[in-house]
Amino acid sequence: MSRSEFPLVSEERSMRRILFLITWMWLVPVSLGSAADWPMWRHDPARSGAAVDALPATLAVSWWRDLPANHIAWGEDPRIQFDATHEPIVVGQTLLVASSRTDSITALDTRSGQLRWKFFTNGPIRFAPVARDGRIYFGADDGHVYCVALASGKLIWKFDAAATGRLVLGNERLISVWPIRGGVVLGEDKLYFTAGIWPFEGTSLFTLDLAAAKGGVPPDSVTQLDNVAPQGYLVYNGRRLYIPGGRAKATCIDIPTGKVIALNYNSPGKTDYHITSAGPMLFHGDKVFHTQLGRVMPCEGRRPVSDGRQLFGGGAESVVAFDLATRRTVKGKDRKGKDVEKEVVPQLWKLSVSTEQQKPGLVEVYCKAGGRIYGALDQSVFAIQLGEGKTAPKVAWRQSVEGQPASMVAADDRLFVVTRSGRIYSFADTKDAPQAFPLQPSPAKAAAPEVEQQAEQLIQRASDPSGYCLVLGLTDGNLALELARRSDLRVIAIDPDPQVVDGLRRRALAEGIYSPALVARVADPKTAQLPPYLATLVTSERPQSLDLSNAVQVARLYAVLRPYGGCWSASVTDADAGVLEQLVQQQTLPRAELDRKGSWATLIRAGALPGAADWTHEYGDAANTLMSQDQLVKAPLGLLWFGGPASHGELYYNRHFWGPGLTVVDGRMVVQGPNLLTSIDIYTGRVLWKLKVEDGSGPGRRGTFFEKDKPGFHFVAVSDSVYLVYADRCLRLDPRSGKTLAELKLPSPDDRWGKVRVWQDQLLVTVFREREKLGLMPLAITALGRYEGEQRWTRDASYGVPLMAVGKEKVYFFDGVLSGLYDAWKRRGLVPESEPFRYLKALDARTGKPVWERTTGRVVTWLGYSQQHDTLVVSNKRGIDAVRGKDGEELWQKNEEAPGFGGHPENVWDKVILSGDLVIDQRGPGRAFQIQNGELAEQTHPITGESVPWEFTKTGHHCNYAIASPHLLTFRADVAGFYDRATMGSARLSGFRSGCRNSLIPAGGVLNAPNYAHGCSCSYNLFTSLGLMHVPDVDLWTYNALQSPKSASRRFGINLGAPGDRLATDGTLWMEFPKTGDPSASLEVQVQGETPKWFRHHSSKVSGGRLNWVAASGVEGLSKVRVTLPGLELPQRRYQVNLFFLEPETGQTGRRIFDVAIQGREVLKDLDVARQAGGPQRSLERQFTGVVAKDHIEVSFRAKRGLPLICAVEVIAESEAP
Repeated sequence: MSRSEFPLVSEERSMRRILFLITWMWLVPVSLGSAADWPMWRHDPARSGAAVDALPATLAVSWWRDLPANHIAWGEDPRIQFDATHEPIVVGQTLLVASSRTDSITALDTRSGQLRWKFFTNGPIRFAPVARDGRIYFGADDGHVYCVALASGKLIWKFDAAATGRLVLGNERLISVWPIRGGVVLGEDKLYFTAGIWPFEGTSLFTLDLAAAKGGVPPDSVTQLDNVAPQGYLVYNGRRLYIPGGRAKATCIDIPTGKVIALNYNSPGKTDYHITSAGPMLFHGDKVFHTQLGRVMPCEGRRPVSDGRQLFGGGAESVVAFDLATRRTVKGKDRKGKDVEKEVVPQLWKLSVSTEQQKPGLVEVYCKAGGRIYGALDQSVFAIQLGEGKTAPKVAWRQSVEGQPASMVAADDRLFVVTRSGRIYSFADTKDAPQAFPLQPSPAKAAAPEVEQQAEQLIQRASDPSGYCLVLGLTDGNLALELARRSDLRVIAIDPDPQVVDGLRRRALAEGIYSPALVARVADPKTAQLPPYLATLVTSERPQSLDLSNAVQVARLYAVLRPYGGCWSASVTDADAGVLEQLVQQQTLPRAELDRKGSWATLIRAGALPGAADWTHEYGDAANTLMSQDQLVKAPLGLLWFGGPASHGELYYNRHFWGPGLTVVDGRMVVQGPNLLTSIDIYTGRVLWKLKVEDGSGPGRRGTFFEKDKPGFHFVAVSDSVYLVYADRCLRLDPRSGKTLAELKLPSPDDRWGKVRVWQDQLLVTVFREREKLGLMPLAITALGRYEGEQRWTRDASYGVPLMAVGKEKVYFFDGVLSGLYDAWKRRGLVPESEPFRYLKALDARTGKPVWERTTGRVVTWLGYSQQHDTLVVSNKRGIDAVRGKDGEELWQKNEEAPGFGGHPENVWDKVILSGDLVIDQRGPGRAFQIQNGELAEQTHPITGESVPWEFTKTGHHCNYAIASPHLLTFRADVAGFYDRATMGSARLSGFRSGCRNSLIPAGGVLNAPNYAHGCSCSYNLFTSLGLMHVPDVDLWTYNALQSPKSASRRFGINLGAPGDRLATDGTLWMEFPKTGDPSASLEVQVQGETPKWFRHHSSKVSGGRLNWVAASGVEGLSKVRVTLPGLELPQRRYQVNLFFLEPETGQTGRRIFDVAIQGREVLKDLDVARQAGGPQRSLERQFTGVVAKDHIEVSFRAKRGLPLICAVEVIAESEAP
């Protein structure tokens, strides 16, 4: 803010000056290299961007080199484009630059620009390395952190930070589920970084102690991060570590204690990956946050550079400087016009750097060297000489470059400037002509004729010319190269031989086709944990590397094939072909087809995944059930793919516009955005086609239109057609290409198309007509042939057709007038006004003849039909009615006002879900009724075994309705969320939010989550598209609507240190302790101990037990755990008590020994968990039967060496009395 906005009130008083003197002790940039080095991103661990040494006064280009432009991970979101450009570091006379496109680190000579060496990894390197003592350290999307010799580029060691070897398509690349996305920072002798993006998969903070490395991989410690989605460079500032969270505010870790320090600041629409600090001050999102005082101060300087005393940032055509050593209080107005006092960082000066020849724009400040600030405006690089005393700052040097500058570093007496296109300029004190190193792809060396022929035949076999192609096993890489040269396939070559892979990478890079056309990985094809459904085409240069004689290996290979035609094709022996034929004949490989031609065999994955289902209409089907029949999508859920073009904002309407709902049919998801209809592959996130769509909207669009815009058109999809419904016509499109197959029109040119339903070979359409004083109203239903559009029948309504459902040979509709039905926000979800005459009616779907009609007292705002039970269910905010579909006879009625959930209940007050035997009442609370009689549905309370009402719950802000599948309910509950019907718990998919209309659709075997939250400026971590699938080993932590029991318990578990609850398959509800604040059943638990130390690990790192996720957390240092048994005046009875232990620390056995007693009786003596479990990170369970208890269970511990520990206590009632 400028001084003119707020008049000065006073300087800080003496106490505040004292605080700033204390603060000043922090404000010294940290240097880890020599004075002339730039050893990490923005120079130092605090990311100041300031170096002490000055550069020569006059600089000229000494050399430039073009590198392939980076592949940007989050192209859909400029706030988290930390890899938008190369970010070099400089050590001595070596410049090092990471590439997210070529998966490499390149070392260049700073004086000449000549290449010194190049080092490849198995995934994109998205963050700059750090350097120290002749070594460089960096992380990659392959889930590893590398240590490489600075002089030679030789690998010294590699650290695996991934929880498992599972791979996923992330940001269009095959990467680890746990990529290194918290960029490495070096603080003193420790290396800090994070692994993982998605909290529901687990994100972790790692610390490597370089001083204790002893020549090998350094010892590590790891902290599990709760609901943190790291995206950006870590910042180290003495005792504090800051973790950027994408668009969210940063997470602060107190390094000595490992505790999270709350940061209370917000900058809507501005917080991003870019955080820096100076002493106790954090700079993020155009704000200065004083972490000690907890105060937020505005700051105009975007992504500032700080030398500790002053802050320098860019603005509109200018550079602005602030004084960090003082603060001032000013008067002003808040956003509501009230008088307020605010603290500000005083502005020192503001200097325009634009010239008449430059385009107006935003100035970026990149670095400070000595007494000069270096930045860029448009295509001009400039230096500002800072003033001394009364001397004003001035622009001292300027030079134009080709391209838009995007990064700068000052080192080795040179200024290195990087442009967005990938060019690196070296500016030095020179008068010599610059050396130039443009990108010059080498001509491709012709492949052998037989390789060319093989490649062409394989390309013809691919069911999708632009899909993913796996080449599993290489001889020389020639076939992989030829496939990439000749097609639009995205080729991924995998082989265990590093030399073969390295050779292929360098050849492809020389030709200019390395990524995305071709990438290569060092891995064994037999053991690589590839994502399922990935490949349109799989082949091999060396088929014997796949061990096709092994049925398990063949099943793994088959799992990688994309449904609907993905194929594996290669030359095989007769023996291997026989194995394939047998597996296909025995249907071991579901829906597999085998084609043999000579020595070549082609294994095809035909059709849909068994158990998968489509989502054809806005509300699931023509019956409006809000129910998917997909049997494959169930908890736990893990990643299948995320990011890429399917996430880009151009594909989606602003979330407040409530764009039309999506469809998923035959593995294709169709979404609509501004002037676009787009088809997306649900198994990889690839965009299959785009179709230009007209401006405007169709009548009858229904939603919560916060911003009053109602753009978009109805559409539905089935296997052979996508129907895009304009007001005056309907286009029948080819689902494979988006091309128009036919144009359908209503008989009368004055009629307008409303909503459509597909039923067999017909389109059933609500017809809108002009009605005096009321405008366009839905006044009729017509049936058209869905291929050519010939009219089959039409039926006028008595009053109107605002609601329609189709099923079991009938068309059901509400005949009446509903004022404001289509805009739930305008009527705030309340029951709309209606004329007194209202009917429910049924027509014969084939002929349009009336079947029955009945009057209804309900002002119906929702209508759905259950074909399974032949029941029509209608509802509004005040109640639910059910009538028999056959004859319209009333079955039951509920008159209950719906309270809704927190957020926007107007989105759910109308809607109930028809799921098998249940009517799920999501109008709030989340109960369910038996569809046949309206009685409350029940479930079994897992602790007591008693019958209790069926209920789901969700917490946090919500703005969409729930939908169901056989295993889940999906919804927004602040972030994306779901209810697991098997375990009675609600879970969060933290890291992203779903749309304002439900955009979590179980279909095709995938939980489809397109970026329907587009347009939201809130500080959720990520705004992207993703696909999820059932992954049994993923952690599942839930909360629930269960009441704490008041009667005797049957079984329960107390899971110490767990982040939520979880119901085990044996029926035990494991309850978190301490509570995290979410609703759930709980018991009274007391713990005693002088110095309790809680720990938690990713459950994949735990082995040896039946419930590794239970043993993954626990506490050290307790003397007692006491659980009060529920119920009043309980008799004594016998219990089985199971205790779970895990040694969290590495090292020798014998370091921790303790005794354990239950109810005061010693049950374990001299317990050494590490020894008895077989090592650290191994679960140890001990079971004790016949434990007599009345009102409590008490477990106590006596230390003999080290601190006792316990992970969990399970209590199971035994049948006999004591």
